[in-house]
Amino acid sequence: MKFQDFCLKIATDDTIEDLMDLPAEDDSLTVPERYALAADVMVSMMKNKRDGFDRINVPFVEMTFNDTEYEKVLEEKYPDGEIPGVMNLIRYLSNGIYGEYPSRLSVNQKAIIKVLATYICIQN
Repeated sequence: MKFQDFCLKIATDDTIEDLMDLPAEDDSLTVPERYALAADVMVSMMKNKRDGFDRINVPFVEMTFNDTEYEKVLEEKYPDGEIPGVMNLIRYLSNGIYGEYPSRLSVNQKAIIKVLATYICIQN
C-alpha cells in the first residue's frame, strides 16, 4: 500500500475545513516548541516527496501506525483528547509541504497532513 492510500485508511473523517487559513507567506504561524523541530524536519523531508505520495512508502510513519499501541500512546499523552497546538501544526505542515491553506487541500492531501501531524504528536 502506498503512502497516500495508507493515509486515507488511517486518517479520521474529522474535517480540517474550519481551520483558520493563513497565507502561505505569513511568517506569524508558530508551532508549539514541543513540535517545532519535528515539524521543520517533516516539512524538509516531505516537501520534495509530495508529488510521489501515491507511488512511495514512508516506512517510519507507517510503522508507527501499524503498531496497535499508537492510540494508547495518544491517550496517555493527551488524556482529555485535546492536543495543544495541533491546529497550528496542521497549518504549518500544510503550508510547508503543499504551500496551501489546509482547507484548499485535496482529500488525499488532507489525509496525509492529518497522519503526519498525528505522527509528530505521537513521537513528541
